[in-house]
Amino acid sequence: MDADTNTVYDVVIAGAGPAAMQAAIYLARADLKTLVIGYPNKSQLYKAHVVGNYYGVPTTITGPQLIEHATNALKEYGVPILQAEVVAISQKEDKTFVVKTQELKEYKGKSTIIATGRAYKMANIKNEEPMTGKGVHYCVPCDGYFYRNKKIAVIGRQNFAAEEALALLTYTKDVTMFSQGKEYEIAPTLMEALKKNNIKMEKHKVVEFAGEKKADTLITDKGEKLKFDGTFVAVGVAGAASFANTLGLEIKNNAIVIDEHGKTNLEGVYAAGDCTGAEAQLAISAGQGCAAAMHIIKKALGKAMYIDYN
Repeated sequence: MDADTNTVYDVVIAGAGPAAMQAAIYLARADLKTLVIGYPNKSQLYKAHVVGNYYGVPTTITGPQLIEHATNALKEYGVPILQAEVVAISQKEDKTFVVKTQELKEYKGKSTIIATGRAYKMANIKNEEPMTGKGVHYCVPCDGYFYRNKKIAVIGRQNFAAEEALALLTYTKDVTMFSQGKEYEIAPTLMEALKKNNIKMEKHKVVEFAGEKKADTLITDKGEKLKFDGTFVAVGVAGAASFANTLGLEIKNNAIVIDEHGKTNLEGVYAAGDCTGAEAQLAISAGQGCAAAMHIIKKALGKAMYIDYN
């Protein structure tokens, strides 16, 4: 079964690790139309050589083997796993959610579960941490407004950075990306959009943020001093915190705040796994995925209790 941009799914899950897979299995068994978007082989579980502490499986099973069992189960239940990178999640006026991939395809759901792992990733640039909030930012929807008609830099070379650079066009037309000395790895559709909108793409490596009251100078590894009004760091792939900020979710200690059911402060949005700040353990992630799915199922069926017997 393939993912369909015309379908309104009951649930679209961003992520393809243990929390996402466990949630999808429960949702599918309750006959809720579910879509999983992510790369199972890029989850933290996939890196595990042996998973010896998970109930009911051989102590010699590997992470990839466990993931294979989960993906086979989802195939059996008719759940499509779209191997793509989620770059944005938003809510429409009709209260449905739109999950956008790096190919700029949009998938709609009545509810969504964020299960994409840990939040923001820093660029490891000198003075980055003390300058955060003082010219250095990590969320365009949160802070882009303060840079109307200003000169902005974006640190990053992948799809997430491209999406952030394009989002900045709402506020300014003067946007420059820095790939930190490496080649850009951006999907063709996003690359085309960057070129069409005249976003500059440099390969300089920024090694230091400088400035008296705020970071208004970027120093490169060649000693160049480049003037910018502000910088948005978008290294790696889009993470839970970027989605949370766009949706207005509550964040504490760089993690999404949820209740015992996996609910966030926005109706219809759930979170599970490492992005909630929970211990990075397979059993905990799977349990949170189960809890989120159970609450969605009970709400969809209008029942106070739901038990998956079979």
